[in-house]
Amino acid sequence: MADDFKTTVSRTLTTDNRQYSNLIWQAGKPPLDSELNLVGQIATDNLAKVVSTNAHSGILLDPRSSMRDFTFNPLWSNFLKVKGFKALVNGLVVNVAESQINLPPPPATDFRVDFVFLEVWKGVISAQGSGGDLTNKNTDTTVYENGNIAGSGLADEMVDSNVGFETTKRVQVQYRFRVVSGIDLKSQIEGMSSPLVFAQGPLAGVSARTFSNQHSNGDAGLWLSHMTSDGLPLDPPNNTALSVLLSENIVYGIPVCSISRRNKNAYVAFAGAGVANQNGGFKCAPSGGGGPGGGCR
Repeated sequence: MADDFKTTVSRTLTTDNRQYSNLIWQAGKPPLDSELNLVGQIATDNLAKVVSTNAHSGILLDPRSSMRDFTFNPLWSNFLKVKGFKALVNGLVVNVAESQINLPPPPATDFRVDFVFLEVWKGVISAQGSGGDLTNKNTDTTVYENGNIAGSGLADEMVDSNVGFETTKRVQVQYRFRVVSGIDLKSQIEGMSSPLVFAQGPLAGVSARTFSNQHSNGDAGLWLSHMTSDGLPLDPPNNTALSVLLSENIVYGIPVCSISRRNKNAYVAFAGAGVANQNGGFKCAPSGGGGPGGGCR
């Protein structure tokens, strides 16, 4: 995918369909910032090609221990936990930390499917005092550990005290878990293809950009969304980027799981015992009892 290092560089070169292996520095000629950046782009692109050639995007877990991938507890209400794992995302290896997935309250009637997916993107990181956008950092001087925007921070080490100002920016692979309610798994069995699923990435809120599967591009496990004004690959001046924080103007999606939710009322087996409610919960947690909101599971 084409990089976009924004306006602090002289230009952004591309490795798309180029199959470069090296840059050759020449005697008596200065290296350019765009060419120095291209060194890293070539290395990242070639590594991603090796990984994606051997495996489609998805989650790396042991199918023999799938019962331990998620954690539940009868005392928990409206949340579950997923153990840490590694995900392959367009050739990138993403270290995902053990996380608590908070779900919205259960429906008042009937049932509902809550869909959980992993959202991944490459974020442009700036130093404090550089004038760059710092909203995709843990604090002004720290970055998210392993790119987990719900996690803790580590020192960004972006300003050398001997210089006193930003000399380079960083590109960090960042991720978050997202939950979307009301998915129809009968018509959108993967979840990601649902018209209710929109990309967010580093934006403050959910965008209007849906995801598309990359089976035709050789990766059936990958969904992506172009974060541009028209939802197409960036092509100035025909469209514009939605955020200065995305180095590719793309957000990737990987499905994780779906949860069939019972409604918040008690289970009633048949009408003779009252109004039947076979989608009701067997057990209810007290309001606020250990989780985000009370209700039946």
